[in-house]
Amino acid sequence: MVIVKNHKNFSTKSMNSLNKLDVGQFNKCLGGIVKNKKSEHIKFLKKQRFILLEAIHEMQKKLDCVDYVIY
Repeated sequence: MVIVKNHKNFSTKSMNSLNKLDVGQFNKCLGGIVKNKKSEHIKFLKKQRFILLEAIHEMQKKLDCVDYVIY
């Protein structure tokens, strides 16, 4: 399970959906592409990717600060 703190650019609903997202849900989503509208699933996955990438960037900033203090 992915846990991400709330971010000023994302709604609480978006953050809650991300925090509940796990590998099983991704597999379910990907499995449904054949049955449902592919464009909706791609849009969902792109949104989740963007949210995760923003979280990575935020953590990288924190890591850079720690590295600076160590240096």
